[in-house]
Amino acid sequence: MIRFFLELNRYRAWGSYTLSLLLLLIPANLNLFIIINFII
Repeated sequence: MIRFFLELNRYRAWGSYTLSLLLLLIPANLNLFIIINFII
């Protein structure tokens, strides 16, 4: 049971980590997209 909770915590940590990375990457990608469209 304890192992299950440890696995769950690891999943939650990875989930929040990837989510924060995505949130950081989305604005950068949008800016790049806008800049590329502006140049073209």
